[in-house]
Amino acid sequence: MEQLIEGEWFVRFQKNRMAPESILLEQLISLDEHMDPKVKYFSGEATYSKDIQIDEVENFILLDLGDVRNLVEVWINGAYVQTLWKSPYKVDITSYVHKGVNQLECKVVNSWVNRLVGDQQPGAKVSTFITMPLFRKESPTEKSGLLGPVKLGFY
Repeated sequence: MEQLIEGEWFVRFQKNRMAPESILLEQLISLDEHMDPKVKYFSGEATYSKDIQIDEVENFILLDLGDVRNLVEVWINGAYVQTLWKSPYKVDITSYVHKGVNQLECKVVNSWVNRLVGDQQPGAKVSTFITMPLFRKESPTEKSGLLGPVKLGFY
């Protein structure tokens, strides 16, 4: 049996990275698709939080994060579970959850490409330095953050 984790996600951003302190996403999207340029061009650690309801604790519960860009630390109920750095972004969370409400945190780190592109935008406060200007204001951004779909598998 699978349970899709949908709805709002609370996202906190790493301090001193020119991003807002936090945002509320109605649904998971790539951060580079966000309307706020401070989110769109964010590079660093973004912590996604959500309460998840587990009605039955099965023998084996697998958390499937879907797509992540680029690296993620998974935390359940304040306990570190595992760091995932490549697909598939799946982890056994059986021993970390209990029946009822559980807190899921995903600390996602993306590359610095989006910040480099953001620094090239007109009027931007430059926060990065590279010796070779590889990015321009029209350079494409990269997908970033927790993209999902996020699912629980009960076995």
